[in-house]
Amino acid sequence: MTGIGGDGSCDEGCRKHRKEKGVELLPIVLTRIDDRLVHGQVTVGWTRAYNINTIVVVDDEIATDPIQRSILQMTAPPGIKVTALTVDEFIDRYKKAHYDKARTMLIFTNPSGIVKVVESGVTISSVNAGGMRFSPGKNRISKAISVDEENIQNFRKLLEMNIEVECRMMPSEPKVKIESLLSKGVK
Repeated sequence: MTGIGGDGSCDEGCRKHRKEKGVELLPIVLTRIDDRLVHGQVTVGWTRAYNINTIVVVDDEIATDPIQRSILQMTAPPGIKVTALTVDEFIDRYKKAHYDKARTMLIFTNPSGIVKVVESGVTISSVNAGGMRFSPGKNRISKAISVDEENIQNFRKLLEMNIEVECRMMPSEPKVKIESLLSKGVK
């Protein structure tokens, strides 16, 4: 059996070697920030536009709350697998797992988790920011996105990593670059 050895060493089954051998790795088709998680825009608009068959909500609070996990399962559209993982669980599974025919959409509630997964070696080339609700301490920078200083810093980190961050609620809308909106969030 191949995989990561107990001491962390590789015995040819690690992600790097599977990629070199042409073994299919987790195909992340879309990475989205949406604190509403799985809802109509996601289940109808995005999953259809990108032919998604797996949605992974990557969020520490959601993944450790049995009620939230149960709600996610109930919102899953037919034919689409929905799961919730903590950031660390996702990183671990991404590095070890083999996925057959998965077309995966990752959903985060904010950009901090994306920064952490990218820093761990997960490949993400673009992020769709689709919904971050207004709350005290946040500034609205678009119809659907409100940010605090931590969000702004994490968006800037993603940009420094050469990750495109575009904002739109539906795939049919024109992309708006986060860079053009961030100055609105600065106090």
